[in-house]
Amino acid sequence: MATFFKRDPAGPWHVAYFDHAGRRRYRSTRTTDHRAAERIAAKLEADAALRREGVIDARADQVSREDRRPFVDHVADYVKHLRLAGRVDHHCRDVERQLLELGAVANVTRLSEVTADTVERVLEVRKGRGNRARTLNKARGAFLAFLRWAVKVGRAFEHSLGVVPRLDEATDRKRRRRPLATVELARLFAHADTVGRRPFYALAYFSGLRRSEMARLTWADVDLAAGTIVVRGGKAKHRVDTVPVHPELAVQLRRIRPETPHPSTRVFDSIPSFEERLADFAAAGIKGVDDEGRVADLHALRGTLATDLARKGVSVQVAQRLLRHSDVNLTLRAYTTLRLDDLAGGLGQLAPVAPDESQALPARLAAGAEGAANANTSANTRGTKPCVAGATRCDEREPLSTRRRGPNRRAGAILRRSVRAAAMVPREGLEPSRPCGQWILSPPRLPFRHPGQVSPDRRQVPRSGERL
Repeated sequence: MATFFKRDPAGPWHVAYFDHAGRRRYRSTRTTDHRAAERIAAKLEADAALRREGVIDARADQVSREDRRPFVDHVADYVKHLRLAGRVDHHCRDVERQLLELGAVANVTRLSEVTADTVERVLEVRKGRGNRARTLNKARGAFLAFLRWAVKVGRAFEHSLGVVPRLDEATDRKRRRRPLATVELARLFAHADTVGRRPFYALAYFSGLRRSEMARLTWADVDLAAGTIVVRGGKAKHRVDTVPVHPELAVQLRRIRPETPHPSTRVFDSIPSFEERLADFAAAGIKGVDDEGRVADLHALRGTLATDLARKGVSVQVAQRLLRHSDVNLTLRAYTTLRLDDLAGGLGQLAPVAPDESQALPARLAAGAEGAANANTSANTRGTKPCVAGATRCDEREPLSTRRRGPNRRAGAILRRSVRAAAMVPREGLEPSRPCGQWILSPPRLPFRHPGQVSPDRRQVPRSGERL
């Protein structure tokens, strides 16, 4: 049963009732007429009963109510959700900027207006402004995460951004960086030593830190005794990473470290500007852009570190941890660049399968000739009788018709011929085991008799070369 009350004696009536979920609701009727307020309260209770019984979809009603809110209110709620989830401040600001730009470019005023067509139109506009695939994929990811959150909290039924294709970042890159050669890196360090910026470049190369990470680095994050550097609030969002300190980097950091630094003191009071870094690279004889259009700048030192680790045979898992990448494919695809001589050096580490053909061919020919001679000698001497001293030549073979055989050898030959003859005769009821048509039979048991022995039917077993 609804109840009525006024917050102001001259104001409208307010009604208190229970919704379909059993929660107490308060709503203004916006009228001072008590009878009109009763009719409004009756309708609210009737709608709650219909939703409670399932006649009206409560979720559809909630989505419809949320869709009437302005789009910027949903964006503000989503940014609050990101901050509560522990996302770093610069990530929250970037997501808010992406979503507000979506509303400004596509004139989005309601949450239901964010569709796949709207997002593709916005991405097309931004591509015309010069944004590359990586930037567009980042915006697409922000839109997709926003709508997933809206569906999860009941502000939308579903989203169709899954059909928006992800662009290929490998073929559409605005800036392709190249790794520095060893001589170029040595010249850069030598010049930076003269202007007092060698610790800065050594930290960028040996630890792989980005410019923004080096700007936020404090002496509390650097432990030279333990040989570690703690990276906080980097691209890894809320992660805290620990990287080792190279001995050469430790020497450079000890040069600029105060005797008793305050934990919150920055390692670098000021970061070299873009113009100063360009001047350092030019003074070291490093081209800003090579003939292939690849760029050499401060961020290229990360790619140099990854490439040098690969050339030294370091596993890709270790390189991924040192560069603090979330995906090993990013380490392989975007940061590791190997030349043809690196590939040839890796191929040259394979052991030869066979010796040199120029040495192996004569050896094989000699071995083949010796084997053939041995085979011919064995064939010529097969079946001959040994010579006795004082006897005539005995290297001529004795004819088969006059060669004597023992009784067991002649009986075995007769048995084998009988088995072969019986095996070639097909018998009814037997199935062939081979496609050649032969039949497998058990050998017949034939009576064994010595040659010259009289058989039961009074016939003598013939000798070799004799007829009955």
